[in-house]
Amino acid sequence: MFAELKRQLNDLQRSEIKRIVMGIVKDSEEIITAYNKQQLQDTGKNSFGVKLSDIGGEYSPFTIEIRKKKGKQTKHVDLFDKGNFQGDFYIDIKSDSAVIDSKDSKRDELVERWGIELFGVNNENKQDFIDQILLPNLLIKLNLLIKR
Repeated sequence: MFAELKRQLNDLQRSEIKRIVMGIVKDSEEIITAYNKQQLQDTGKNSFGVKLSDIGGEYSPFTIEIRKKKGKQTKHVDLFDKGNFQGDFYIDIKSDSAVIDSKDSKRDELVERWGIELFGVNNENKQDFIDQILLPNLLIKLNLLIKR
């Protein structure tokens, strides 16, 4: 009986911690999606560090000319023109995961060409988020929970 009670308490603690973590992630949506946008714009790489051009090809010569006229960079595929696609990035919280996505109408077309992995943050940005935001906030919230 005691072992079952202990197991239930552990399950409750895990689910409470998971709930707190997912709350911190949702509250940090703007920061997390900014990491994703920065990766795409600065490096043209997906969440695994693979260049988008290695997946879906480079921009066409026509697109490169248009981008040059607009003053946009042409060194790598960044999926940024007017900003609508990346501006519509959001975090979809699941029961035990969080997934970056976009509400933009071009989403499916871009994912088909450059892969679903264009959404997400690389390991360096993930670790930065954990160190700078997640862990400090988790400790604060757990301390508050303990003091109840």
